[in-house]
Amino acid sequence: MTMWRRAGAAARQSGSGAACLRVDDVEAAASYYRHVLAFEQISLLGGAQPQFAVLRKHGALLLLQQDASAPRRTPAPDRSGPPWDAVLLVDDVPAAHHDLRARGADSLSDIDGKGIGWDSFDFQDCCGNVVCVGQSADKFFELMNATPAGPLRRWLMQWRLRQARRTAEREEQRLLHEFRDFYRGLPGKENIFYMFFTADLLHWVVKAESFVPPEVNLVLLGSALHDDERKWLADHIARPFHHISLPVDDVTAWELIFEVNEHNFGWLDIDCFVLNGKLFD
Repeated sequence: MTMWRRAGAAARQSGSGAACLRVDDVEAAASYYRHVLAFEQISLLGGAQPQFAVLRKHGALLLLQQDASAPRRTPAPDRSGPPWDAVLLVDDVPAAHHDLRARGADSLSDIDGKGIGWDSFDFQDCCGNVVCVGQSADKFFELMNATPAGPLRRWLMQWRLRQARRTAEREEQRLLHEFRDFYRGLPGKENIFYMFFTADLLHWVVKAESFVPPEVNLVLLGSALHDDERKWLADHIARPFHHISLPVDDVTAWELIFEVNEHNFGWLDIDCFVLNGKLFD
């Protein structure tokens, strides 16, 4: 989530920028903001298939960034306040709210002061991003700096915790998306035996794999491996292999498998040496 500061005295001291949203289709999202919400399109960047779009409304800049893995979401029916995907700070919150209501913005909330005297509201765009429109940067930072341990500081801490949870959920969705793509590309999906391992355990993997007959549909799942380990596997082990970029445990690996797998499957611990290959039958 990015917060935009308007070009006032505070902005000249601290710099200015644009709120950035991840969308799965930049052109479609830019068209929505332009034709439905009447944002002014400044530019599309990235050539024939734009990767970025810069738009502006009520003096606030908005950057749309292409991300095919960005999940579309539906808002919670009792949503009130953060976490948001972006915050646009404007001088006239009621005018912005009236304009977006007249244009039929989705899931538009009422204006409220969040209990801290900071007027704001939020809406959801066509890609599921929740955008907050709030009182000007000058007012926001005036409230934030008024009392170091005041309500705005406490509210920001709560927002950061919610945002951290949302980030974790997005990472989980990304891992699931990558594993689903890997599974779809497997030449055989029936009777897979999965073998999961983490960094610095390659010696166990190599020994356990050596006892698995070549006709057994063995799939290796590695988590947060070193680059040299991934290269060694590619050069020496002729088995399908999927790398999970984040450090996860076997419970997470099981969750991915159960979410994606379409047929019967087995699990082989890396310290289990199957001396009788017929057991796999």
